Amino acid sequence: MIRSSMLGWSGALAVLAVIVAACGSSTTGTAPGTASLGTTSPSASTPTSTPTSIPGGSASDPCTLITQQEATIALGSDPGSGKPHTPTSGGTGCLYAGNGHSVEVDVSSGDRTLFDAMRAQIQLLYQQRGGTSRDETGVGDAAYEGNTSQEGVILLLKGSALVKISVSSAAVPNVTRAQTLTNLGGSAAGRL
Repeated sequence: MIRSSMLGWSGALAVLAVIVAACGSSTTGTAPGTASLGTTSPSASTPTSTPTSIPGGSASDPCTLITQQEATIALGSDPGSGKPHTPTSGGTGCLYAGNGHSVEVDVSSGDRTLFDAMRAQIQLLYQQRGGTSRDETGVGDAAYEGNTSQEGVILLLKGSALVKISVSSAAVPNVTRAQTLTNLGGSAAGRL
């Protein structure tokens, strides 16, 4: 279940990346998913770049953005050290995994337009899954969180770094996971 949720998330981001690439930089419109959601958020122009490369500094090693101790607190058990991986959406990533639970940190370069498009995708995805989603204040330049009974994600933008942190664990209650995501996002933003 957790593996399929992670694959679903990766697939959604891959589809978003293809849509973004196909749209180009001269087209404007409503951010993906916002029209069907009936929200009153303003339209965002179509993203002009896909999350493929990452900015320098600590963002170039996602395993430095979240520590093993923070991943252990988020999951309720020690997942071991983080392992580098390549996200399907591009950029670089770090995976802390153990006992069927995981914390995944993916980093790419991005801007506010791309953040807004990915935010809309998260909002739609978590609405379809019967979860919750909300803006987070005080985390990076912008942050958005989605949460279900099995998983949660926080997307944050700080400068030109776009960071997605996913926590997959049915053992962690939704309310606790929401605060955990906010804490992980704050830690990552502070290390960028």
